[in-house]
Amino acid sequence: MTRADAGPNTYLAHAKVNLGLAVIALRGDGYHELETVMARVGLADELRIRVAETGGAGSDAVRLTVDVAPGLPGAGALGPAEDNLASRAAETYLRERRAADAGAPRVGVDLHLAKRIPVAAGLGGGSADAGAVLLALAELLPAGVDVAAVARSLGSDVPFLTTTAPAALARGRGERLAAVEVPRLHLVLANPGGQVSAAEAYANLVGFTPRLRFDKAVANLAAGAEPGWPNGLQPGVLRLLPGVRAVLGALREAGLKGALLSGSGPTCFGVARDAEHAGSVAAALAAARPDWWVMADRTA
Repeated sequence: MTRADAGPNTYLAHAKVNLGLAVIALRGDGYHELETVMARVGLADELRIRVAETGGAGSDAVRLTVDVAPGLPGAGALGPAEDNLASRAAETYLRERRAADAGAPRVGVDLHLAKRIPVAAGLGGGSADAGAVLLALAELLPAGVDVAAVARSLGSDVPFLTTTAPAALARGRGERLAAVEVPRLHLVLANPGGQVSAAEAYANLVGFTPRLRFDKAVANLAAGAEPGWPNGLQPGVLRLLPGVRAVLGALREAGLKGALLSGSGPTCFGVARDAEHAGSVAAALAAARPDWWVMADRTA
């Protein structure tokens, strides 16, 4: 999360890409043991938050409005406001605040979300929104709430996206984070449309993958070679959404390195030589495939 220039209490909730994702084993709790490097990119939703004391004996209240960018992939997957991760994050924070201090003034929290990150697309958009809400409310309504615990309760990507770190190695379900250095990477992001939920992606897992060797991947990139980073979810997603294969092929044919599905997709990315190369590839892909969502971006 970073502050936006649009006005007070306005924040940017940045998307992430997965620079490799290893699915190592099935855990006893039914979740999978993961190892992934998550890196923030420039693409971001904008979140405006207004908090007002309501007084009286009523309950704390959260209201969410959403402005969706035209043609945003996955916009049809946006459910009702009460199911939105941003709303759930605010409601959970207020509930924990009330538990910590039953006498705290009643408040109303108005959230306005300008949605620019494709929905259910492997870029962590909803998780980034939740993380921005938690950090903002911890600042606006400090109450000793264990924000990290709330983040863990909301989803596997939320812990990282509730930090301000540019990148981290995430293990476990994504909650065990360690700082990692990621060089500035110029990327092309491409999404062919369609959705695959994380649950569907894991249900179609083809097999487990070895642990990441991220240092070696970075060294390979620096030498102009393929990084060799895996995504253990990619083979299963390719069976569910065959159109992803065409995206990966187009990124490779354009001379990008490390073409890979991000998370459970369907957004894919590739690494360009520099910003000019990323921009020219993105423009060419967008012209050739107007049915795809394409943009040039970079890691933080």
